[in-house]
Amino acid sequence: MGKKVNIDGHSLHYVKKGLGVGSVIFEAGLDPSGTLSWSKVQDEVAPYTSTLSYDRAGLSWSERGQNPKTADSIATELHTLLEKTNMPKPYILVGHSFGCLTLRSFVKKYPEEVAGIVFVDGSHPKQNEKYEQKSFTIPRWLVGLANNIGLVRLFSSQNTYPNTSKADAINIKMQGMIFKGIDTIVEEMNSFDTVAKEVEAIDSFEDIPLTVISAVSDDDKIWVDLQKDLLNLSTNAKHVMTQESGHYIQLEKPELVVEEIKKILLRGGKQ
Repeated sequence: MGKKVNIDGHSLHYVKKGLGVGSVIFEAGLDPSGTLSWSKVQDEVAPYTSTLSYDRAGLSWSERGQNPKTADSIATELHTLLEKTNMPKPYILVGHSFGCLTLRSFVKKYPEEVAGIVFVDGSHPKQNEKYEQKSFTIPRWLVGLANNIGLVRLFSSQNTYPNTSKADAINIKMQGMIFKGIDTIVEEMNSFDTVAKEVEAIDSFEDIPLTVISAVSDDDKIWVDLQKDLLNLSTNAKHVMTQESGHYIQLEKPELVVEEIKKILLRGGKQ
């Protein structure tokens, strides 16, 4: 467990580790795991700099509050959290899946505070549109999401995160978190298209360093193309692809995510 801070009348849970100039900030995907999904990566990055992960409103140990589930509102809440917890600037933003959409809004609102960005199998604003054109295809990201939040195995004894050990501490903790956050998960899933449309016009991070880490497979060309398109967000972008992981790269191949974060840290982020 971490700590909690009051934001607009509701508490947000966060985990803060490490010390250093600048901070690495973790934004979770569309699932109830929040801080838990980043624990492996955060533990490895914390010896090098300040880090913070958190649970969005309504997920895990955070209260829902009254603010709408828009990218702008989520970005504003995150910024307020960073201010209240005295996280040193500038920030390297690390997002997973849906969290990469909301980070677009953060970059637009506070570009001078962002030194670098890492997308971990990040969502693309047009992904639902692209997959609808191929209605027979089940998106790779959606399969991973369904498995990992338990929609497929909610009432079974299998792993919440199937590609990690059943005895993994994250799996054990997550069993108790699924039901608590399911209303918010459904709410965020229903708002996905609205959020995607909201951030679609945010199409440039200028020269802020951007690393796109993608879980790819030969049978899902749509996802590969969408991931490659994310590189157009920055004039200083690089693409790292892996076929050895599912959607939750930060849990299945945490060392890959850690390596790319450290590379941005060593470069000093945006010059």
